[in-house]
Amino acid sequence: MFAFKPFDFGAVFGLLPRDGCLALALGLSDHVGQVVPQNYELQRIVDVRDDGIEYSHRSRGYRSSKALPFHTDGAHLFSLTCLGVAAEGGETIIVSGQAVYNRLAAERPEALAVLVHGFRHHRRGQHDPGEPPLSPEPIPVFAFRNGLLHVCYNRNPIEWAEREGVKLTTVERAALDALDAVLADETMQLRLNLQPGEAAFINNYITLHSRTEYRDLPGQRRHMLRVWMRDPASRRSGYSLLDLYVPKSALAAL
Repeated sequence: MFAFKPFDFGAVFGLLPRDGCLALALGLSDHVGQVVPQNYELQRIVDVRDDGIEYSHRSRGYRSSKALPFHTDGAHLFSLTCLGVAAEGGETIIVSGQAVYNRLAAERPEALAVLVHGFRHHRRGQHDPGEPPLSPEPIPVFAFRNGLLHVCYNRNPIEWAEREGVKLTTVERAALDALDAVLADETMQLRLNLQPGEAAFINNYITLHSRTEYRDLPGQRRHMLRVWMRDPASRRSGYSLLDLYVPKSALAAL
């Protein structure tokens, strides 16, 4: 079972101005969980669209049209609300973290042990002046908290940590390759083609997602609204990439 929940508010969104769409997406998300900031600028809702910003160690992937590898977002939950579709591509793909863990445990236990130990992550400049550019400790890809599986993964910040002198070993690269090979297996995947007015709510702790590269045309642009949420009532909790990109003072106030 995949942890997503689609809604269709096409008629409502079609009648609303931009500010109304933002308010509705935020309001719906706030009923599902506690809305939290997504970046150092403390934005609680972001436009996921091609703004011509490169996807690199200096920026976040939601501002480009490039393919995004499988990853988890920050916080416990996130929502995607579709306002427009691309002329080509832009498909969202999700995979069950539990299914990936079980398959690695059965087929590649040596790789799973490396993934459980974790990796340092590049913070992409989303931190206070004077703070380290990397996560202070390795972040496990798979961990158990309260007896429940917890997934936290994004290979790009792991690779970009090498810019700060943290080199991946051959064994670590092999483990990441093993994980990515399982994620690339289409029998593990569920593909979402959200249409204008549809929204999906996804649990980051047990679900990984990716996005295919897309191409816009004048008058036909892919445009999603994204919100991150915490669920204080959930038994599933733990570290997330939210801790890398949001000021500690803001996290303490949540």
